[in-house]
Amino acid sequence: MHITYKYRDSACTQKMRTGTSDENGQIRFDRLPTGTFYIKETGVPEGYLLDSTVQQVVVNLLIWM
Repeated sequence: MHITYKYRDSACTQKMRTGTSDENGQIRFDRLPTGTFYIKETGVPEGYLLDSTVQQVVVNLLIWM
């Protein structure tokens, strides 16, 4: 499982949330406000390589009618 942090800024200085991926490498952050956020992997299990690439995530409001 990988540890991932969610940030408000692309420089990754304003930490917002922390999460840990499941056995499939997926992570879920619930109840997010709309906006642009950034995700960065900060820890990995032994035997894995850390990917320090910052990923941009855009959350849009969807209204179903």
